[in-house]
Amino acid sequence: MKKLLLVNLIFCLCCSVCCANRSTEILEKLERFDKQAIHDVEAAFNSPNAIKPPNPTEPKYQPQPKAEPVKTVEPIVKVVEKVMPQIAPKMDIKVAPKKANVPTKTVNFGNKQIPADYKHIGILGQAEIPVEQAVWFAKKNFTNARLSCSVEDIVKFYYAEAESEGVRPDLALCQAIVETGSFSFTGTVKPTQNNFCGLGTTGNGVKGARFDTPQEGVRAHIQHLLAYCKKDKPKSKIVDPRYDMVHKIRLSRGLISNWYGLNGTWAMGANYCEKIMAVYMEMARG
Repeated sequence: MKKLLLVNLIFCLCCSVCCANRSTEILEKLERFDKQAIHDVEAAFNSPNAIKPPNPTEPKYQPQPKAEPVKTVEPIVKVVEKVMPQIAPKMDIKVAPKKANVPTKTVNFGNKQIPADYKHIGILGQAEIPVEQAVWFAKKNFTNARLSCSVEDIVKFYYAEAESEGVRPDLALCQAIVETGSFSFTGTVKPTQNNFCGLGTTGNGVKGARFDTPQEGVRAHIQHLLAYCKKDKPKSKIVDPRYDMVHKIRLSRGLISNWYGLNGTWAMGANYCEKIMAVYMEMARG
C-alpha cells in the first residue's frame, strides 16, 4: 500500500514538472506572437496606402486648389447664326434675319395696325428696321417685282441714299412700295422709268420723270423728300427735276417734318401716311 502511494506521488510530481515546462514554452510563443503582431500592425499603419483614422486636430474640410477655368463651347445656335449668312447664298437658302422692335402701341387702320404715334414719326432719322430684314421682307413678298435690278439691290439703294442724307431709309422704302404697288408698276409709271415715287406723275396719262438707273431714281426720291422737310439742299448732285420748285413752295408755306404732313401735300389722298405706316408694320413684323 505504501509503495502504491509513493508511485502516485512520484507520477504527480512528474506531471507538474511537465506542465510547468509546457506553460513556459506556450508563454514564450505568445510573447513572440504579440511582438510580431504589433510589428505587422505598425507596418500596415505606416504604409502610404493605409487608411488612417481621422486626426481630431485637423480640420474636417480641406479646401482644394482652384481648378483651371474650363473654356465653354459656343452654343451650336450661335455658330449657325454666324456661318449661315455666308453659306446661305451658295446653297440658295433664305436665312431670316433678326427682327426689328415692333411698335407695341398701335391703332387700327382698316383691318391693319399702325404705330399709335404715327402722326409724330419724322421723315428724318435713323432706320428702325435693319437693312437685312428689309431685304428679307422684299425677297419674300415681291416675287413679281418688275425692276431693272434685283429687289435686294433696290432695298440697299434706299438704305445707302437715304442714310447719306439723314432720311429714314425704312420708311422711304415703304413709301416706294406704296407708290409702285410693291414694285409691280401697274399704274401709269413703267418699270423702265426707274421712278419709284411718282415724280411728275399728275394723272391723265402723264408718266412723269425718267431716270437712267435704279439708284438714280432712288436718289431723286430721297431728294424730293428733302425738298419737303429740310431747308438745306441735298449733299449729292440734284437729280430730282422738281426739287427746286417744291423746295421754294415748302420754304414759303412751311417745311413738313413728319410723314403725316404728306397727307394732302405729296399725295391728295387723306390716308397716304397711314398706308405707308401699314407697310412699315408688316415689314417690322417680317
